[in-house]
Amino acid sequence: MKDTWMIKRLASLAPLFQKYQSPISVATRMAQFVIESNGGRSPLYLKSNNGFGIKASFPWKGKVVEHPSLEANGQMIVSQFRAYKSLEEGIEDHANFFTSTNYRKNVAYKSAIDAKDSFEEARSLAGIYASDPLYGEKLIQIIKAYDLTSYNLPANEDHGESDQLNESVIIDRRLEALGGQSDDRSLDAITTIVWHYTGVKRDLNRHITNHESFWQKQRAWDRGGYHFYIDSQARIYQNYDLERITWGVANCNHFCVHLSVEANAKEDYSPQQIKARDWLTRKLMKDLNLPASAVKGHWEVNNNSLCPGYTRSEMNQFRRQLALPIEEDRQQIKAIFELAGRRYQIIQLTE
Repeated sequence: MKDTWMIKRLASLAPLFQKYQSPISVATRMAQFVIESNGGRSPLYLKSNNGFGIKASFPWKGKVVEHPSLEANGQMIVSQFRAYKSLEEGIEDHANFFTSTNYRKNVAYKSAIDAKDSFEEARSLAGIYASDPLYGEKLIQIIKAYDLTSYNLPANEDHGESDQLNESVIIDRRLEALGGQSDDRSLDAITTIVWHYTGVKRDLNRHITNHESFWQKQRAWDRGGYHFYIDSQARIYQNYDLERITWGVANCNHFCVHLSVEANAKEDYSPQQIKARDWLTRKLMKDLNLPASAVKGHWEVNNNSLCPGYTRSEMNQFRRQLALPIEEDRQQIKAIFELAGRRYQIIQLTE
């Protein structure tokens, strides 16, 4: 029987696996994530963000954690494993792991790298990546059970380009978010959707984990500021359940859901970020049964910041667009509006 939680977990993480190119397919790497860490629920993962059981072997120079390890001879010993700042960093390192040394590339994982499909890859990893002789068959069972080959990308597809992104995918990082989850309020208490920018230039390519580190170390916050975060590549991340109260706007958080974009001015937003924010805002409006008038800029809720960089007139333009109905066939809204000398259209994205 398939794990419903795992189905949602894998669907939300697929864009991250697709983002980082590897000679091993997305399907096989996702299956390894399930086998090695139960989808991010293992003790090793919870203390290290290491979802693939990768030891701190050469050429690793980062942080390590100690954890019990069952060796090929059947003995249980304490080994050192790689520790990552985030799940995404772990996925990126795992994607590169198979070619990280000449031995891995040309000997240990050569059969897997040369494999014609995900099933052949999986069989080639048995006895190499893990000592279990049934490791490959277990991977294949996971691939089939969760239809993971549907996430594989064509060999010539450009991974990581934002114009390839389907913004309707939300990457779920609620298990990793600073402070975790809590039912602090009911959904009925939410009356306002607040737009933010992070205040950091988009081309610096910061990640939500960078902001969490700042909040924790510089402001001593016990949780983050945003329920949702759109990075510089226009990928959408969910950090918190809507019932969780976060620290987005001083003295007003009990009735707000916070959505932030990686940028430091209205001129800094990319068209892809604008589209992703529009789609997410419409989804929240629908899920919470809120009108377009409930969408506010940070400064409109508490005038202690210029965030998100728009004037009231510009926010009113966005609210008018958000109030327009969306056609079912994904056609563009005909109205075009201009902000900061650039012309934008709101585009329908499927849920």
